[in-house]
Amino acid sequence: MSLSEIPRQVLKPQPVDRGSIPGQIVLVMQGGGAPGVYQAGAYHALHDARIEPDWVIGTSIGAINGILIAGNPIERRVERLQEFWTYLANQWIEPWNQLAPLLMGMRGFYYPNPDLARGVEVKVGIERAAIMSSRSRDCCRASSISTW
Repeated sequence: MSLSEIPRQVLKPQPVDRGSIPGQIVLVMQGGGAPGVYQAGAYHALHDARIEPDWVIGTSIGAINGILIAGNPIERRVERLQEFWTYLANQWIEPWNQLAPLLMGMRGFYYPNPDLARGVEVKVGIERAAIMSSRSRDCCRASSISTW
């Protein structure tokens, strides 16, 4: 079942007053194929309630969802997540449907950083220290950065 097939009347979140939420909103998403779909649905519910994250953090498929969320204008985020998951569900068979997008990226959504082939110890600078990147906004990165 894709996100677009879920009846919207199942959950109708009421808009939330952003001022009533203390601090910053951080969306943290883990790795794993199935949780990725649930993360997209959870973001959809947040979006419908007009709650947008200040920070998006993810690992593996969570990082890919994060790129799609942070790398698109607010009004296109849900649409892009739906397009991505629909494409992924129809494009590849197991186990390639989980491995291929990580290795090759997905045309029109994100691309892998070619600097990664040089190894993780190569100094490339903070602006290039990303595993995957969205073409739509340069500031959106799924990063693997150590600070110690």
